[in-house]
Amino acid sequence: MIKILAIDDKQNNLVVLTALLSSSFPDARIITAVSGREGIEKALTESPDVILLDLVMPIMGGIETCKRLKEDNFLKRIPVIMITATKTDSKTRTKALETGVEAFLSKPIDEAELTAQVSSMIRLKKSENRVLLENERLEERKRAETEQRKITERLSLACRAGGVGIWELDVVNNILIWDDQMFNLYGIKPDKFSGNYEAWLAGVHPEDLKKSEEELQIAMRGEKDFDTEFRVVWFDGTIHSIRALATVQRDASGQAINLIGTNYDITDRKRSEETIIQERRMLRTLIDNLLDMIYVKDIDCRKVIANVSDVKNIGYEREEEVLGKTDLELFPGQTGQRGYADDMEVINSGKAIIGREEDFVNSNGARRWLLTAKIPLRDKDGKITGLVGIGHDITERKREEEELKQSYTFSESLLKTIPFGMGIVDEDGTVLFQSDNFERLFGKEAIGKKCWELYRDDKIQCTDCPLICGITIGETDAYESAGVLDNRFFEISHTGMMYKGKKAMFEIFQDITDRKENEEELIRAKEKAEESDKLKTAFLHNISHEIRTPMNTIIGFSNLLSEPDIDSSTRHSYIDMIMKSSNHLLSIITDIIDISNIEANIVKITRNGIILNSIIRSLYEQFIPKANEKKITMVSEPGLPDEESIILTDSTKLIQIISNLLNNALKFTQQGQIKFGYAVKDKLLEFFVSDTGLGIPEEYHQRIFDRFYQVDNTVSKLYEGTGLGLAICKAHVERLGGEIRLSSTPGVGSTFYFTLPFEKPADTVITTPSPKKETGFVFPEKKKILVAEDIDSNFKLIGYFLFGANAYVIRASNGKEAVEKCLSDQSIDLVLIDIKMPIMDGYTAIKLIRESRPDIPIIAQTAYADDRYRAIECGCTGFISKPFDKKTLLNVISEFI
Repeated sequence: MIKILAIDDKQNNLVVLTALLSSSFPDARIITAVSGREGIEKALTESPDVILLDLVMPIMGGIETCKRLKEDNFLKRIPVIMITATKTDSKTRTKALETGVEAFLSKPIDEAELTAQVSSMIRLKKSENRVLLENERLEERKRAETEQRKITERLSLACRAGGVGIWELDVVNNILIWDDQMFNLYGIKPDKFSGNYEAWLAGVHPEDLKKSEEELQIAMRGEKDFDTEFRVVWFDGTIHSIRALATVQRDASGQAINLIGTNYDITDRKRSEETIIQERRMLRTLIDNLLDMIYVKDIDCRKVIANVSDVKNIGYEREEEVLGKTDLELFPGQTGQRGYADDMEVINSGKAIIGREEDFVNSNGARRWLLTAKIPLRDKDGKITGLVGIGHDITERKREEEELKQSYTFSESLLKTIPFGMGIVDEDGTVLFQSDNFERLFGKEAIGKKCWELYRDDKIQCTDCPLICGITIGETDAYESAGVLDNRFFEISHTGMMYKGKKAMFEIFQDITDRKENEEELIRAKEKAEESDKLKTAFLHNISHEIRTPMNTIIGFSNLLSEPDIDSSTRHSYIDMIMKSSNHLLSIITDIIDISNIEANIVKITRNGIILNSIIRSLYEQFIPKANEKKITMVSEPGLPDEESIILTDSTKLIQIISNLLNNALKFTQQGQIKFGYAVKDKLLEFFVSDTGLGIPEEYHQRIFDRFYQVDNTVSKLYEGTGLGLAICKAHVERLGGEIRLSSTPGVGSTFYFTLPFEKPADTVITTPSPKKETGFVFPEKKKILVAEDIDSNFKLIGYFLFGANAYVIRASNGKEAVEKCLSDQSIDLVLIDIKMPIMDGYTAIKLIRESRPDIPIIAQTAYADDRYRAIECGCTGFISKPFDKKTLLNVISEFI
């Protein structure tokens, strides 16, 4: 069967060709392709007998398609008939023939001519040995595929090893393809890749975007190769430097159709270059600001670097005036000749000149003394390339030396009379002279011994001994030395001097052990006092603010309640604000009381059996409305099944710890989630509260648990609170036998952990939350309740709470009156008694009532939470903590009558 492949980018033309060919060759199989690339692929897979190819097509024209067909060892044997416009110039036809076109058809196509041309090409094709060609083609393709696979594998491995990313941009269709390494270079994930030209520029730093795009467009126009550097911004905000190289592929008309390129990371190189530049700048700044003269000379002894001090020392103003000159040109007469001779000696011998004292006259005639050092410079092969010189001005020292010589006799006499231990040592540390006090300190046989062997307990030279750096005449300094004469502290003052014509060090020894100890003690006391005062001051300021803020709301809205003509909705909103501020104020006062009890070490621990999972669920239900209000996800994760979560601990303290941590998490988290729960680890229960909030810098991780300490102590605090919550948590955790810690990253979030012993109760008595009764509770029969309360407002409030509950309320104004009424009136069903009252306190009254009426329910009320334990010990059957609301009061009373 005959196969005919028709390639044309216009579908209408293909329809016409197919119709004409089907008419002339009814048994032929007509294959069509709408682009040069698709035509090549179908030619490879279908092996047609003849190819009809349109001259003008986008992306890959007919001539380029024919060229690629003829480059294949098998496809080159297939005849190609080029379909051209009637006005196609001869130059284009000639170029088509050169690429391998066998025949031409002009548009519009004549069916007879089409049939003749195709028949002729088919006969030509059949005359060849098809079997041989197909075998050759198969072998060639196998070899090419094998070789291509090897090349691809080697290239892929090489690219991955070298961190090189490969990309290809189809300019015509705006399709971008790149390998996995490109995702790494751009710092993006595959699902964020758009696959077009814009993706290539998407991660480019805004400052480099315009330049990168211009370079790309210039390369596409053929003005120069594409080779550019730019920065990309990763998803995490880090900036990386990239170098991009690309080759532009063009069609027959020279139009860019494809770019194939590589990108590789040059971040380390750029950083290294920047580091080198910075180091050079820093080094130059350093040497230009040194008082000593520093210069560098080349192999010809000409200056190539001179710092500011050196330029001024020579007698010039600018470095350019001395560069390229030798000492012969810079200094007059013997000074220049001597300097040049020294330079040549260092260059020729390779030996440094160190510590040479020399006088010279500069270009302005000024006479100075220098302590000179000249050191040869060598390249990596050890070859001398120049020298570096350092000159230290010792003019003043030389003058002082002369003065010292004149006062030598006087000074030696003076040394023997000064009350401190004084000695003179040479450059090796050998004692040359000692005063009488020095002798008394270190012994008579000090002369001739090393000074450190006399006074150091370890017999080792001090690390900051001035002799290590060398003696400078006239230079005075002092340092403190520990470990002297049985670990005492001495202040050692030393001065460089000339002694008997040699450099020496004059030393004064003063025992400062007592002074050092006093100073250190004073510093510790001062720092402790300052820190304590600072924290307490900040705490008091904060507490003042925290208390006054809700009080302002309570007083303000309470006054507004008396305003005339306010509607019911407004009144309820005022009341709601008063209640919220009251609860806030109560929370602040509770924290203060708790921390006071902790400071006084009067916190009591009451362990009882609890169902841990019930507490976790209760806390979740308590805090989930706040989380929902802030649109924060809250998750609880109990670590044990309900039946295994029975433990022995103080449930009140545990609830307070977790509540404080959850309150903090909600306060400092604006979005994300809060997660809390526990897990069993090494026979311990490890609780956690994690959030996605602000996070805490590492330097505050320990201090935030301190009392009175807050990370944010500024006036412009963004978050309210006393700063006592974590201190209370830490104290309670430690009293319960555990530890508390945190892990936090600023901007990511925090996780607080604390451990408790995993103890099981010995019996099966489990404390579970009591069911709450409705606030509309009414006693089925009238009850008489004695309220012992000395404060009128509190008694009236309780009366209002019990109004409508079918209760008859009587009052006792003090403890004595409460005992008398309770003993004289046997019809009293319940006693609600305040602990703190005049004449007789509540504890005493409870004991006396209990002696005569052992079965009557007695409920203690107090503002101190820790009074609960003492009240129970005195005989109370119940306890209620001030302040309380109507619902709480009725719930407590209804448990007993």
